This record gives sequence, structure tokens and C-alpha cells, in this order.
Amino acid sequence: MKFSIIINTHNQEKFINKAIRSSLNQTFKDFELIIVDSSNKKLKSKILTKYKNKVKYFHFQSKSKYPEMNQMYKIFYAFKKSKGKYICLMDGDDFFKKNKLSLLNKLTSEKKFTFNQDNPIIV
Repeated sequence: MKFSIIINTHNQEKFINKAIRSSLNQTFKDFELIIVDSSNKKLKSKILTKYKNKVKYFHFQSKSKYPEMNQMYKIFYAFKKSKGKYICLMDGDDFFKKNKLSLLNKLTSEKKFTFNQDNPIIV
């Protein structure tokens, strides 16, 4: 598997469908989609009903009183669950352009960069 897209979310139910759809609608298809969610369990049933076999969903119990620490715990947890050679991070209120993974695939295949933040920039 080339890419793992990790969506880190907490109480972003209003936006999460756009984030999921933008991931699933990529023109490059060699990826997995992992959602790590620390919001209420109501979101879990909505996501799993709508996107059952298309996402790996994990509900994460917060470990810290600091939201930033919980975000890092969730990302680390998702890293351990991921199988992709490259990791793409996004929050539940973000979205990808349809060809993001295709472009990243081209750049990684040509070994033209080592780090990417938003639009691919050759470093």
C-alpha cells in the first residue's frame, strides 16, 4: 500500500463527510483511509453506516486534559495501525483535492521531495 490517509477528528461531525469523500474520491487508488475519532459515539455509527468497508474507524478515549496531547496520541495510534509507505494527515474539517495522491505519487516515485505540507513543494 502506497499511502495511508489519517483523519484525526474530535467533534467535527459537521465537516467529516467532506473530509472522507475528498479522500475516497482520489484519482490515485492505492491507499487506506483511517479515522481516529475522540468525539461522542454518535459519529461512529454514522460513519460506519455510510462508509462501512471503505474506512478503518477507531474511537479513541481521551487520555489527557490537554486537547493537543490527545491529538498527538490519536495520530501516534493511527500511525501504528497504518500500512502505507507514506502517511497523509488531515483533520476532520480538512479536505484533499481530487488529484492530491496522484501528484504525491509522482513526486515520491521521482524522489523529488522528503516532506510535504498542503500543496507539494520540492524541498
